[in-house]
Amino acid sequence: MKKILPLLLLFCSTVAFSQFWIDVSLKGGAGPDFLINANVFNDDSLIHKFAMGNTFSGKLGFNFGDIHSLNIDVSSTGFTQGFQNKRELESGVPVKQLDYRTIDFAILYRKLFEGRYIEIGPMYSTANEITVESPTYGVLGGFGRTLAGSDRFAINLGCRARYVISNTIPEIYEPTYFGTTYAESKSSTNFSLLVMLEIDWAVGVFRRSTCYRNRLRFITF
Repeated sequence: MKKILPLLLLFCSTVAFSQFWIDVSLKGGAGPDFLINANVFNDDSLIHKFAMGNTFSGKLGFNFGDIHSLNIDVSSTGFTQGFQNKRELESGVPVKQLDYRTIDFAILYRKLFEGRYIEIGPMYSTANEITVESPTYGVLGGFGRTLAGSDRFAINLGCRARYVISNTIPEIYEPTYFGTTYAESKSSTNFSLLVMLEIDWAVGVFRRSTCYRNRLRFITF
């Protein structure tokens, strides 16, 4: 009897069914930034300078089975864009540079299949910079695949698009960055295309045991 009881307890703890599991991730990425403004597009005298942005983020994921997950993503993102007037280029005037960081909060739906994933969701951003709008709203979306890993650990490589839908530059600061004052102010929105490297760990799983009155338990891996 003394030998049977420990075996019974072990059996009760392992005979369970999975509800959902949790993972955490660290990720970083870099890629080109682009500011979208109708006045700038229509101004032949203004040159967009190539600029690179970056992002570093952490993720807490709630996974429902092996396909669907809902992720809380918090990022520190740097956005950069330079402009130069063609007339100023000849006179050696420095490039006017938009360069600031935001803290991005996003809730992303991710679908996984055959080692690949796609994700999309809304984003809320804040910036500690008086010459840009804060807060702003946008959307994150991306895709990728697993390079290596196991059931508990994975290294993923992917691509993420970040688009800030709301205006990012107040009208009063447009001459600071564009070098000119337009008759009518137009909304400035940000677009970034980032190559992302993600390191992911599976933390644990929620299970309901058939013993102990079917209580829900969290079991770490």
